Amino acid sequence: MKINWLTKLTALCLSIAVFQTSVFPQQQNVLLTTVSDEMNRAFNILREKGDPPPYFLSYRITDIESTTITTSLGALQSDDTDYSRILDTSIRVGDYDFDNTRDTQGMGGSSMQLPMDDDPFAIKNMMWVQTDAAYKSAVSELRQAKQNQQTTIEREFSAADFSKETPQVSKLETKSISIDKKSWAEKLRKYSAIFNKYPLILSSSVSLTASATNKYFVSTEKTSLQFGSTEIRIGIFGSTKADDGMELYRYESFDASAFDGLPDEAKIIATIERVAKDLIDLRNAPTIEPFTGPAILSGRASGVFFHEIFGHRIEGHRQKSEYEGNTFTAKINQSVLPSFFSVVDDPTLRKFGNTELSGFYQ
Repeated sequence: MKINWLTKLTALCLSIAVFQTSVFPQQQNVLLTTVSDEMNRAFNILREKGDPPPYFLSYRITDIESTTITTSLGALQSDDTDYSRILDTSIRVGDYDFDNTRDTQGMGGSSMQLPMDDDPFAIKNMMWVQTDAAYKSAVSELRQAKQNQQTTIEREFSAADFSKETPQVSKLETKSISIDKKSWAEKLRKYSAIFNKYPLILSSSVSLTASATNKYFVSTEKTSLQFGSTEIRIGIFGSTKADDGMELYRYESFDASAFDGLPDEAKIIATIERVAKDLIDLRNAPTIEPFTGPAILSGRASGVFFHEIFGHRIEGHRQKSEYEGNTFTAKINQSVLPSFFSVVDDPTLRKFGNTELSGFYQ
């Protein structure tokens, strides 16, 4: 049976269509693949030729595209779009029990800017330069840590410098964000013009920041992660000066993971009016005398206070450092808060109660 050229062409087109639908969606992210390949190559070289060899290597890439539009008194001040791609390298020399992070200020890593283009050759070249520098720094830190061990008192509570964890693999979709700059510039002009009614407010602005952040992480323990998020923020700022020269400031913001999560125009305008009124009231308020005594915090202030007095104190590296308070070093598997407190650590949480959690707070 003879097949004419039209039949052959049709069959070829069908095979190409099948190839596109079956293979292309399964293709790896170019950046993640490039980073994984270079990690394996670099680690093998350093394991073979390094003295001492590393036992752990990881890379974290943070890829951010951010647009910020700022207006003041009804006029456009700036309209900027920025791109950045940061490589964080973490390398550990020694072993899980004792490595280069012991009693040193170094955390076994460093950061640098990577090319924004997905050019494997350019990315791998810069990664190797960074990895080589990080490895040499880690060797120096390990040497210092061993010297410190000979001259310092043994710690009362000792723990391994690193833990072995089950590898995690997750490839979530990457994120991008689109913004109608013209439309938003007009809205922000309108909002910022409200401050024109208050001549005693010396400086003010209303801004919009919209960003898409994509993160990638790979390690020699076979963990491989890819995920993204978007953040939107409207910021309202005002400042004035009291008769005695004291500078006074007010700032409010709205945060969301998408434009439809922002408040309506009426609420934004009401908030601007409140910021302006607060500044005038502050300007006319008497100076508060120093006070020592009980205080009740609510809303954002209570969250920030809790973060500062508790959040930082439970960070692992602060329990290791001799320069820190080591508040909870001896509290492993013990309660450190009253039973009526609940603390939730869930990075996948997008909403808590009626509050949407954007990337600014996660």
